[in-house]
Amino acid sequence: MAISPLLFKYKGNRCANCGLTVEEMLERWGVVNKVFQFNHVDPAKKDSNYDNLIQRVISPEQLDEVDKCILLCNNCHDILHAQRGTATLHFKIKYADRVVEQHIKGQTIFDMQTKMLRFFSDDPYLLSLHAVVRGDSEPEILTGLDLYEGLFLEYLLGTRVTGKLKIWQNDKKWMLTATKLNDRICRVDVSDDFSLLKFNGMDDETGKPKMSVRNNQIIFNPKDKPEQNPIPASGSYDFHVNYATLRTIVKQMKDKQKGDRSRPGE
Repeated sequence: MAISPLLFKYKGNRCANCGLTVEEMLERWGVVNKVFQFNHVDPAKKDSNYDNLIQRVISPEQLDEVDKCILLCNNCHDILHAQRGTATLHFKIKYADRVVEQHIKGQTIFDMQTKMLRFFSDDPYLLSLHAVVRGDSEPEILTGLDLYEGLFLEYLLGTRVTGKLKIWQNDKKWMLTATKLNDRICRVDVSDDFSLLKFNGMDDETGKPKMSVRNNQIIFNPKDKPEQNPIPASGSYDFHVNYATLRTIVKQMKDKQKGDRSRPGE
């Protein structure tokens, strides 16, 4: 099964466990497709059409699938499945009058010689505190979990009214500034440390995906800029967001959340 080299680059170009790099294998053996595997941390999340999906031209749907995975060399992939190790990390923070918890599930590999346990998850840590200012309002202290679960996109859409959105981490380190340019678009300036941002930009003329911003990387449509994919964020980067697109995404998100809450047993 041939996998695009862009996907290897997107996942760090190396085994997440032993550090074996794609470049090392190419220099020595000239092949990588049978040497590295995308391992789904939670097998239940694997798309039923994975084998076809992973071979397509880079697309938001394909990146969504790879985001569920870690890149492993075949040796480490076999060890992980042979050991069948799993773990759940429990995090809790207290601030002001709030208590926020996050439980991160994942897989493990245990090294008998070094006595080191490696933990792998497709869930990001989201309990860092952020100071959020909308327009001229007073700072609002939120966790990354609050922003990740939908508030960020709502606040970004809200710049059409407030004019500006600013986010700092721990009230000190600048993360993001969104500025309304006109009633149609806003400009987003982002620090490369802001890992909460996940956005698929559309081409204004064709309405098709043109770029994807996620995991501190910018992935362009390979047909437009094949030699530049993916572009790692360096210091900071910026892009424009169409309000109409944002409005559609926020509506879809709310509809999904409403549907999830209405399922029996939840």
